[in-house]
Amino acid sequence: MKSCPQCGRRYDDEHGFCGECGVPLEEMVAEYKTCPQCGSHYAEEHTFCGECGARLEEPGNSNGFQPNP
Repeated sequence: MKSCPQCGRRYDDEHGFCGECGVPLEEMVAEYKTCPQCGSHYAEEHTFCGECGARLEEPGNSNGFQPNP
């Protein structure tokens, strides 16, 4: 499974580029941030959700707690 590092959409391994924004796809990483609003997943370097603009949770944090920046 691959995901777009820009918009977070997921694709099967045979896809090379995101059909939504055209960015090259990356292999999904074990550590990711989850958007508490819409559930999209992003690589660790992202701070805000590209779908809804919400601040992303820290990697592996699924309880909604967001540390102070």
